[in-house]
Order: sequence, then C-alpha cells, then structure tokens
Amino acid sequence: MNLTDFLGKHAGQPCAIYGKGPSLFNHDFSQDPHVRICVNDAAYVVPKPTYLMMHDPTSDAKALIDRAIAHNPDVILVLPSCSTIDGRTFGGIVDGRDVVWYVKRDQLSHDPVRHACAGTMWGGKGTGTTAVHFSHIIGCNRVKLVAFDGKMEPPQDYACQFPATAPTLTACAQKHGSNFMPAYSWHYSRIARIMDGLLAYFGQERI
Repeated sequence: MNLTDFLGKHAGQPCAIYGKGPSLFNHDFSQDPHVRICVNDAAYVVPKPTYLMMHDPTSDAKALIDRAIAHNPDVILVLPSCSTIDGRTFGGIVDGRDVVWYVKRDQLSHDPVRHACAGTMWGGKGTGTTAVHFSHIIGCNRVKLVAFDGKMEPPQDYACQFPATAPTLTACAQKHGSNFMPAYSWHYSRIARIMDGLLAYFGQERI
C-alpha cells in the first residue's frame, strides 16, 4: 500500500496518537477518537488501534508486530522502507503483510499531496513526530496526544509492560550493569514538545 491510498482518508476527523509513557497504563480510552495511531509498543495497550508506526527494525520489532497483530488483526502497519539496523529491514520481518510504506526525509512542507505522492514523511526526532505528519496526510484536523510523558524505568518493569523488549533489555543490563535503566519514556516527553510545534505548523488543533 502507498501513502496516496490514505491521503485524506480521515478528512475532518479527530485522531489520537499514543506514546508509551507511564500514563498509558492508567488512561481512559473510552473518551478517545476512533482513529488511533500507536507508536511502537503502545499497540500492546491501546484497544482497537487503527495504525501502528515504527521507525527502527530492531531485534524486538518482529515480536512487537506479531503480538500487535495477534491482538488487533485489523491494525494497519505504517513503516519506513529504507530503515536498516544490523542488516535488518522491515521488509524482512513483516512476512508479506500489507504495509503502508514510506521513506523518511528531512524535508517538510505543508502540502500533504506532495508528500503522499512522493511516498515521504518527515523523519523528525522520532516516530511520534512522523505520526503527527501522518495524521496530517490522512486529513485529521484535531489530534490528541496520549502518554508522551516520561520517567526512567527499571528494565524488569519495562519488560513486564512490553514483553517483546525483554531480550534486548536483558542484554543491555548485562552489558551496562545493574544501574542500566531504559530512557524510552523520558525520550517521548522531549519529543512531545516537537510534536506540539508540528501540530501548529500543520494548522491542526491539539485536543
């Protein structure tokens, strides 16, 4: 599938974009829009996600995708075609599933048609920023940002919440010692400020 297939698909509708900050686990999803864009592991927690977006084909990516699809067969994958980590690409781990492919670019414009036709989205500072760009391309005029807050978490707690990450976290803890703590949630809280700026750039309302 191409970005052009989704250009304006949800025109005039609100959407929610979900990070994996700690507030995700206490969030009331009943008040959220029906169009739901999950960033990475958030797809474990969010009920009835519409889209799952990731930037990096890490060693955990296949398990994350498989688990998300097992719980939500209708979720649509939105993935970069050219990202590579240790020789892995998303094309090698999605097992022939339908994917909305795009290419990450540094250039950004207000014109969703231009990006959709070129098959590009802004790579930005993380998947959350690309998710905002995607929400603009699909036509959402109001956007709710959920769980882009942050704190440091011990590897065992993080692995319990997001099981696919357990092997990587165990390896990092062995390499860096008992003081190793993943900073993913904290990373999201920084990205949220950039996402706010993008919403203003695109003329979208934050709800």
